[in-house]
Amino acid sequence: MGIFVKDNVKTVPQRIDIIIDRLKAAGIGAESEFVSVLNIIKRQPDSSAIKPDDLCADIIELIVANPKYSPSKYYQVFCQAEKIYQAVFRYDDASPDFDKLRLIYIEMYREKNVVENQLFDVKLYNSFNDKEKYLVLCQTLLDNPNYQAVFNTIKAYALKVREYMLDDDMYIAHLVKVATRLSFFVPEKMEDALKPELENIQRMNGIYNVDPVKIAKVESSIKEASQIIENGVDLLSQVDKKSVYIQKLSEDFALKADDERKAQEAKLELKLNAASHKLDEILEEYADNQKKILLMEKDILIKQVFADAESELTKYKAMAKTITASTSMEIANLNKNAEGVLSRVSSFMNNDDQIKKALENVEVNQALMEKINKLSMLNDANIETMQKHMEATLASPEVKVITQTAQAQAPAMATDMSQAIPAINPLLDPSIPFASRWDIVMKEKKKRENAGEHYHEAFDDVLMAIMEDANPYLIGPSGCGKTFMIKQIARLLDMEFIDIGYINEEYDILGFQTATGAYSTPNFYRCYKYGIIAFCDELDNGNSRATVKLNSFLSNNLDSSYNFPNGECVKRHPNFRIVAAGNTEGNGADANYNTREKIEESVQQRFLPVHVGYDNTVEKNILKAYPDWFEFVVVFRMATDKWSEVNGIAAQGILTTRDTSRIKRYLDNKSFSPEKIIKYEFVQTKDAEYLSFLSDQIQKLIGKHPQASQIAAIFAKQVKEICLNGNRG
Repeated sequence: MGIFVKDNVKTVPQRIDIIIDRLKAAGIGAESEFVSVLNIIKRQPDSSAIKPDDLCADIIELIVANPKYSPSKYYQVFCQAEKIYQAVFRYDDASPDFDKLRLIYIEMYREKNVVENQLFDVKLYNSFNDKEKYLVLCQTLLDNPNYQAVFNTIKAYALKVREYMLDDDMYIAHLVKVATRLSFFVPEKMEDALKPELENIQRMNGIYNVDPVKIAKVESSIKEASQIIENGVDLLSQVDKKSVYIQKLSEDFALKADDERKAQEAKLELKLNAASHKLDEILEEYADNQKKILLMEKDILIKQVFADAESELTKYKAMAKTITASTSMEIANLNKNAEGVLSRVSSFMNNDDQIKKALENVEVNQALMEKINKLSMLNDANIETMQKHMEATLASPEVKVITQTAQAQAPAMATDMSQAIPAINPLLDPSIPFASRWDIVMKEKKKRENAGEHYHEAFDDVLMAIMEDANPYLIGPSGCGKTFMIKQIARLLDMEFIDIGYINEEYDILGFQTATGAYSTPNFYRCYKYGIIAFCDELDNGNSRATVKLNSFLSNNLDSSYNFPNGECVKRHPNFRIVAAGNTEGNGADANYNTREKIEESVQQRFLPVHVGYDNTVEKNILKAYPDWFEFVVVFRMATDKWSEVNGIAAQGILTTRDTSRIKRYLDNKSFSPEKIIKYEFVQTKDAEYLSFLSDQIQKLIGKHPQASQIAAIFAKQVKEICLNGNRG
């Protein structure tokens, strides 16, 4: 019921009557102490210590309405409320800021209240100028299951540090931080944990606890140092004398050494000339042997290729024989009767139906030859062969003629038409069975893996989505290798790859007409027209209204076309692919990436989401020569994951695949020492509390990863120095 009585009843006596009736209905008689007090307050409102009357009635209602108070406790709680009232309102209802204090006083008795949980302390309450800050502290403590022990520990500490705090904001911020830290300690250790905090604040304010014994030791050390300096001066004078003598000796030795060096250089030059001549002979012999081996392997490879292709080309060979026989007969006839041929040509020229039929036969034969070429290339099972074939096709006179004809027929516009439209990539050609294309790509990938290239565990899924034109959207944290993966796929498919960045405006996709009438061609236009992979990085960081324009290009219809602002209707190239990447799933900002926008739902539905996280397999391959560092990377990342789990927030300074590659470079080059690598890659930019947590977790995990023990010891040492001395040097 609570305050709800106040909405319908105007006077305090009427409100108290309703409460008394409720108590009687609950079996509490008029003889009870609490009911007697209520009757007195109803008749004589001023008899209560709580002023004004309606505030007194509010408190009574809150006490009775709280299910955690039994009727036998009502009177005791009310008496306590009067004492707290006298502490909060020093001048009753004439107290300064009475209305604000009234709200704070009432808030102390609401559900999950301060008084009920014994968190009201007069001295601690009075240490705040802004009393709302006291409620903030109490609510923070109540979030901890061990709040009572933390409150009892922090009361005395708060009064000690209050004089060093400039204002309530600094005061409450510090107490909240200390209370949060105490939650990690058992009650017996809480006071000891606060001693360093108090000493640190005192030092910040110029107060130092000087130990006379330490001063005496320092003075003694100064005297010893002075004596050492005096002895050092004498020693230096003797060293100076000896150095003059040594310098003269070194000059003599230098002259002799120079003569010896010249003599040795002359001998070495003779030997080098002889060795160079011998090396030339060996290299020439090796080159001859390699040429013989290559020629032999070439013959074997050619025989194997033709053997594999023979079964699939049998029917085409038969057809080709028929065409050849027919052509030979025509040539024979031409040789026998030139005049008959001329007459036949003339007849064809005058007969439109025959000409049309002949042209149709040419088109059928041309399509047939293209099919044979594609199948032949697939049977070669060699991507390099395909690349050379496509380059030769682009350079052929037929392609140039077609391009020039298209230019002559197209309207005048400010667009780059000098580039020839490339042929369809056989690996993306839907007319060729997918299994055949996939087998070729996997063999090439295996060859590159054997040569030392590393691939992410999600690589095959993303590759398959691109080959199937499924518009993959790669979801993963920064530095996990999303962009590098797309570069690997582009190389494997022998395709061009353009990172168009995030999309801020529609013209990032469509381009625009300039003031002079020219067309500013965007990279996306080139991708769409010439069959290039368009990589939309940080899709969730762009303008969601602009990215909706992608819907026009995500239909995956091979016969699609689009009218760009320059007036050109561009046909979608069969090789064109869209790949996007982002740090979120597209539903807006999260704890790690708080500036990301929500991707419009219609755009999300046209993308295939693929999660790309950090892959320990890739990092194991990167650090293959350094297993101890790989094990440390694993336990460090497990520690950051534990921090996120315990605190419910994302861990800062997580280790990325990009960081792992950088660490390998340091180790290969022997540039930074292990101590420097730990300092710059694992320690810097992290606060002492976070580092201490990570160090504790690593020590718990190191038993299962003993190879990382030495590196973990370096990390623990640096963390200890920071926690004790604040030293990051």
